[in-house]
Amino acid sequence: MATRNSEKLDKRKLQIGTAAYEVIALKGYNNFTIDDIANHAGLSKGGVLHYFKSKEEILIYLLEQISMIIEKNIKRRAEKYRTPERKMKAPLYPMPRQRNVIPRFIRLWWISGPRYPLTPGSSPSIQ
Repeated sequence: MATRNSEKLDKRKLQIGTAAYEVIALKGYNNFTIDDIANHAGLSKGGVLHYFKSKEEILIYLLEQISMIIEKNIKRRAEKYRTPERKMKAPLYPMPRQRNVIPRFIRLWWISGPRYPLTPGSSPSIQ
């Protein structure tokens, strides 16, 4: 039963995340609302807020999903190479291709980056 609930949770988060991605790509981060995402996902505002407490939490979820996609692609590419030197260079090879897969969000990720302190013990906050 727990697995079924976990699958439902993941499926709903993905549904909301996909809607958020599309809304943010159209409106930009500063111009969208939770209501916009709810309408796009076919859910109520409360339904979205049940899974994500804020816009910031949605953005962090999206960035984590994109990071996982990039990481999978890097690992897949690294497996193709035999020498340690080539395996270490593997992360450099897919970057131009990655930008073509999700260009608007990579741009958002890049633009949002400086707002996140990268010092140990700090936590990201959207301004």
